[in-house]
Amino acid sequence: MLSTMMKTASPALLLVPAFLISSDAWLRAAGETEEMPGAIDPSVKGNLGPATNEVRGKITLDAAVGPNVLVNDRTLCPNGRGLTQSETSIAVAGNVGVIAFNDSRGVCEPDEHAAVGWGFTLDNGDTWTDGGTLPMSRQMNNGDPWLGVSPDGQTFYLTGLYNGYQGFGFHRGTVTETGIEWNFVTVVSFPGTGVLHDKEAIAVDPTTGRIHLTYTRFQGGGTSIYSTYSDDEGDTWIPQVLVYSGPCQGSFPAVDGRGNLFVAFQASGNIRVYRSFDGGDSFQSVAAFPFSATGVPFMDRSSDFPQVAIDTSGLDFDGFVYVVWHASSGGNMRPMIAHSEDNGDTWTTPIPVNQDDVVSYHWWPSVSVDANGTVNVIYLDRRNNPGTGLTDLFLSQSTDGGYTFTDTQVTDVTASWQGIMFDPGFTYAGDYLRGVTQGTSLYASWPDVRNGDADVYSSRIDTAKLAARARATAR
Repeated sequence: MLSTMMKTASPALLLVPAFLISSDAWLRAAGETEEMPGAIDPSVKGNLGPATNEVRGKITLDAAVGPNVLVNDRTLCPNGRGLTQSETSIAVAGNVGVIAFNDSRGVCEPDEHAAVGWGFTLDNGDTWTDGGTLPMSRQMNNGDPWLGVSPDGQTFYLTGLYNGYQGFGFHRGTVTETGIEWNFVTVVSFPGTGVLHDKEAIAVDPTTGRIHLTYTRFQGGGTSIYSTYSDDEGDTWIPQVLVYSGPCQGSFPAVDGRGNLFVAFQASGNIRVYRSFDGGDSFQSVAAFPFSATGVPFMDRSSDFPQVAIDTSGLDFDGFVYVVWHASSGGNMRPMIAHSEDNGDTWTTPIPVNQDDVVSYHWWPSVSVDANGTVNVIYLDRRNNPGTGLTDLFLSQSTDGGYTFTDTQVTDVTASWQGIMFDPGFTYAGDYLRGVTQGTSLYASWPDVRNGDADVYSSRIDTAKLAARARATAR
């Protein structure tokens, strides 16, 4: 059976969000340990404050960096819960954008709100509106949201964990005059004895519209990365294809202009890259970059999952494949990048993205390439306040195909993750953040604690203007 269509379901309420358990399961499978909060007691209000985190601002940013805009509604549940919104995914088409995120409002009001939240913009990111509930909210949206958009920009795709890792709920969203109208489509699931599905990510072929979905499969105490795809906008999915078997997590797919699929993920002390030249029917290993990473202070987790972007600009660096991740060395955690100029046959030696020399924490890089072939990497950063929890978002840009970079601050307020308010048992920040480019606009999304607890913020950045200014300064 290609996919399972769920018409009715009555899953039991999960008091611990799926993405919390799955990350713990990954750590056990990888032979690592990490202290995790216990299950949520709905009668306990959690760390409601007052918040003790420090906030500094307001910072004057480069004129090419747009305002920092709040995405989610900060109205809490009646019992004061629902403090945490984090772990972002984003998709943009024309002047419409959608950001999906983990949302702890689903823990205290499961019948009214999922553990997946979302917001939308109809004006190029100038303003954002919290979208509220989703169809079959609690059943299909346990967490780990991911977004994509059709090549014509008319349909958005949204996935989330289904019913305690039994698969992924798949939704299609149609743009209306007032927002996005979501319709539940199916559950993407490949059952088996003791099988759990986790950490899905999707990539849409910009030419054919094929939707690729990669994910982590837990079975028999082991983990594997699998891939599947749909050619009918998510109605049906091919049988899963094995990409990699072994301790692994955090896959990220990307499609080039010729339909070739690249998948990066973390596995056994390496960032691994696999590719498919037949549209996702088979895969081969093309790169493995050894690395190590430590935890980030005051964060409940700081997963080191890679992300991928491919230049489809048609210009000098067209076809270059870029992979980013963060790694630690000598007490310094930095975003790293490597790239291939020949479809993955050979790769450059990884180099740091950030250009400061401060020994501090720089983590969670997300890479995209704009219409001019400029590489844009956003990441969380503590260079301005090393040794503290005070955190900013930075952007590093490369106009020479990923060989050199310049840095720009994106956050106009600096806030500390130390002492934030949160819902116990729910991840503070999630496992990643995301930025995407459309034309020469970068849409950044990230978790931000300037209000005393984790919220989702976004900024639209004029990458062409910023790159031109950097080139002029370098002369």
